[in-house]
Parts: sequence; C-alpha cells; structure tokens
Amino acid sequence: MDQYRRMFDQAVEQLGPGQDKVDALRGSLARRCLNGQTEEVIPVKKHTGLLRGAVIAAAVMLMLSVTAAAVAIGQRQQIAKISSSDEIGVFELDGRYYFKPTEDGELIDITGQFSDTTPYVYAPQLPPDEVGNLTEYVIGGSGDHIGCVLALYHEGEETFSSIMTVSLTGTSQGTGSPLWWRAYCEEHGNPDSLLNFQDGFDYPSVPRKTDCFQLSLDGLTVDEQTGAVILTVNGETRDITAELDGGTPYVLTVEGREHALIAWGDESLLPDADDPDNKAATKAYYASFVYGPNTHDILVYRDGDQVRYAEFIYRQEGTLRYWTAWNCPTAAQLSWLEEYTARHGFELDWLVGHAYEDMADDPFRYGNSFPTWDTVERARQELEEQP
Repeated sequence: MDQYRRMFDQAVEQLGPGQDKVDALRGSLARRCLNGQTEEVIPVKKHTGLLRGAVIAAAVMLMLSVTAAAVAIGQRQQIAKISSSDEIGVFELDGRYYFKPTEDGELIDITGQFSDTTPYVYAPQLPPDEVGNLTEYVIGGSGDHIGCVLALYHEGEETFSSIMTVSLTGTSQGTGSPLWWRAYCEEHGNPDSLLNFQDGFDYPSVPRKTDCFQLSLDGLTVDEQTGAVILTVNGETRDITAELDGGTPYVLTVEGREHALIAWGDESLLPDADDPDNKAATKAYYASFVYGPNTHDILVYRDGDQVRYAEFIYRQEGTLRYWTAWNCPTAAQLSWLEEYTARHGFELDWLVGHAYEDMADDPFRYGNSFPTWDTVERARQELEEQP
C-alpha cells in the first residue's frame, strides 16, 4: 500500500495544485477505493498538463481499487469446499454468500436465495461426463450450518441416482437430514429411494434404516377466490377451511399406507444348521415377522394469507420416523409448530436439522437383513394353504 501512496504523491506532484486540492483529491480517491466506485470522473480543465495528471491519478486510483478488492477477496471465508480446492465452493464475504463452481469461474452471489428450509440449486450447463452423469449443486442452511450436496443424474433422468456431500468447514452439518435437503428430495428424489436419500447425509454410513415410509399427504390446495383449503390424505379429499379459523393448527391423525416392520421374527423357528434347506421352517420364520402401519399426523395452519402445512410420521413404539414441512420459506415460518413439537418432546431447532429419531434398540445397525412385507405375506399365505 505504501508503494501506491508514493505513486499517488508523485502523480499529484506533477499536477502542481495547492495543498488543499491535494488533500481533497486524496480523500476523494480513498473514498472511491473503499466504496469500489471506479467509474466516477474528476472534472478538470481541458489543457494538456491537467489532462495528463488526471490520467496518472486515474491509473493510481485503479491500482488502489484493485488492491482493495484483492484484500477483500483474501478475507473471504470458505463455508463449504467442493473437492480439495480452496477456490471452489461456498464463500462468505462481508455478510454475503457466494458460490464458485469452478476455479476459473466467477463468484455467484446467492445471498437470500437459500435458507434452513429452502435450497439454492445450481445446474451447470455442461454436457454429461464420461460415464453419462450430470451434476446439480444443492446449497442450504444458515450461519455455521451451511452445506452443499452434489446430486448426480443419469442423462435423460429427472430424479437423481446418487449424492455426494462436500467437505464442510466450521460446525459440520454432515449428519442428520436438514430440512432444505428434504425439500430438494421431495421434488427431485425417486420415490423408490425415499428411504435412502431423505434420511439425510449420514446415509450410507448407517447400513439400513428400520422401516420404509410413504407420505400420507397427497396434496393441499387453496382456492384463490374463496380461500377454501382442500386437503387430500391417503386418497381422501376433505374441506378443512372452517377448521383453520381458530388460529391454531389443524391436526389430522391417520394410519399410514406403508407396511413398516414392527417386530422381528421368532428365531426359534429358524431351520437347524444341519438342515438349512428346510423351506417349511424358513416360511414359518418369515411368517412370524410383524408388519403394520406407522401413525401419521398431518398439520395445517393459516398464517395470514399463507397456508403452511407439515407431516409427522411416528413408528409403532412412538419414535419419530420422518417429518417435513411445506410453504415455510425460512425457519421463522416454522414457529406455528412449536406448541405441537414441544408437546411431543422435540425442540424445533433440532427438527430443522434432523428428519428422524433413532430407535432405542436398532438391530438394523448391525447389518441384519429381514424379509420384506410381500415376502412375509406370501409365506403366511402359503402356510395357510398347506393341508
């Protein structure tokens, strides 16, 4: 910086103005460097000496502006790192957030375009890679909990086939399942892989979750003319407009459509080790598994001119299997859930970052396999048909 100050002094010395004009010019240049305003032109008289001096001063001003910008860029903080590069990822600078997808690319200002509940999605306009994959970058969170996920798509497919979480800095949100990620999965995930991807960032480090689920909420519509709210759950449509007039959330509890594992089979029915091909014993063991529906709570709330809604899924023993919310652009719009979540023993901040609650005793963590509901039903039917 001293080098540029000397160049400035040399330039104004050639101009030959009085000290008061020197001080005024120095102050003007300093202000423009700080504010990044390089396009302002200083009025000067049209004669050769002053014009030459103005050019010199403008050159000095430009170098000072570039130096100030370089210092500012050097102070940016990398929030989420993509690959091993310090030049690619999500950055914070002076309270604003930027995304840089390539080392030679420009910073994209994404401030205000993502939150704890809403993702920012960047899809590079690039051809598929050598194996036919396309990539989308999904960014969400706030404060020290900002994360980025790379979602991979096969060419021509509308749902992603796999994901890769990036290396995070600061306080990691590499576990759980943040609500912004669930929102992306709702729109882009394959229903057949609902269990895997919506359970969040810790998949596949946890081998297999305890049971599958299927959202019971089929849809919610609001009539723009009358304000009527129509809710469709498990294929049944109902008008709940009147239930939303009391200023409290409307809660509908239903059984889920999924077949969730409730109890493991009776291991005493397993075939003997010396007779592993005993099909009758295997069928009896399969038939002893118990499946049943989860309990689903559908919540709807009229918040001014907006209707917000959510779904909570509980296992048979009462633990939270999954939850998500809609039409809540930021975490602040989730406050209508506080009374309900507190009554069920949850803190709303925890729920924003976690989609589910682990079971107290989860045997699936140890890699045990179990028959699907279809297999269990088929085994039970075949046993009943035997003479």
